[in-house]
Amino acid sequence: LQSLTNLTYLYLYNNQISDITPLQSLTNLTSLYVDFTPQQEALIEASRHSWESLANSTEPINRPKAAAAVKDAYQALDLEAPEITFCSSPNGAFAQLQMLKESLKETELSKRLYKQVKDALHPFSLTALPEELWDLIIWESQLEQQFNADFSNYENYSKSIVTPKYLFQAVAVAELCVSASGIILKPEGQKAFECLNQLLAECGWIFAFENVCYLCSRPTKLSLDSEYRLHAEGEPALEFSDGYKLYSYHGVTLPEKYGQVHPNNWQAQWLLEEENAELRRVLIQRIGYAKICQELQATELDCWKEYALLRIDADIDGFNPDDFEDDEDAPKKEDIYLLKMTCPSTGHIHALRVPPDVESAKEAIRWVNWDIDSEEFSVQT
Repeated sequence: LQSLTNLTYLYLYNNQISDITPLQSLTNLTSLYVDFTPQQEALIEASRHSWESLANSTEPINRPKAAAAVKDAYQALDLEAPEITFCSSPNGAFAQLQMLKESLKETELSKRLYKQVKDALHPFSLTALPEELWDLIIWESQLEQQFNADFSNYENYSKSIVTPKYLFQAVAVAELCVSASGIILKPEGQKAFECLNQLLAECGWIFAFENVCYLCSRPTKLSLDSEYRLHAEGEPALEFSDGYKLYSYHGVTLPEKYGQVHPNNWQAQWLLEEENAELRRVLIQRIGYAKICQELQATELDCWKEYALLRIDADIDGFNPDDFEDDEDAPKKEDIYLLKMTCPSTGHIHALRVPPDVESAKEAIRWVNWDIDSEEFSVQT
């Protein structure tokens, strides 16, 4: 393979190749996919915990070490050492940027450092890492989306923002090549690799401009669910020392009026007042239809034994017509029809959504139970 110097795509799946170092001669490669050996997978898994602890750290930064890491990174790109301003949160850095009268020149610090590393490792830096690695830092995308919504000029600074998420990705790719694949990093990329490692180890968010740098503290609190999304119940999922916080329910950012209330105490009445479609979906999911029927006083249309067909005369569905370019494509607003089931032994109420064209409790039971006739169906407790 090493003689195929014009090769651009290479897929090395389902084979016993473990040493890919001879492929360094394939300088025209743009895509490289390989199988990892069990030893390489074990090394990736071991490194994963180290990367995760750094990317999701809530430890206070050591300001002298963080400043030294930033200055080394600037020096590696032949840039003058910047004047460093420490901020308690990225939100605090954005607030300071809004007050500046003159524009700042971008450095693309992390992108340029990573390019040096990738070029030095090419073509091995093209190797695709396991997708689940990126899940470890998915929560940071939610924070970026929030800043994009809060600050209209967010995109103006995006090329100069260095986030732990980006550093994590750069370091992970480089370490995979160096450690797992046994590739020797070329000298021109070694310094850049060390800089990226130090920035990840010592810093939070960095706003790196020519001559000026805003260096942010890490969050003091970070709460994630099993899928690494921001999540907390009745308290902030993310918080910084200056008081900036985000409430979140399984990756959906909540306004404080919902976030500071435990989900067990969320009220169905909020559905009548909430205009945001995504928030309505979250509220419906967590409150549940049983509680919604009780609190919104659903109308009973029909009943049979322990079952009742109910209608809620309210628009609580989780879609927004503005999300659709053509009015004809938008779902039609309709009343909510539910089949309420009361357990005869415990008295617990359960409710399931049924189509609006269902006309009786028996028909709703058939629909819920895959067309099994209600006469053949007994309540399961």
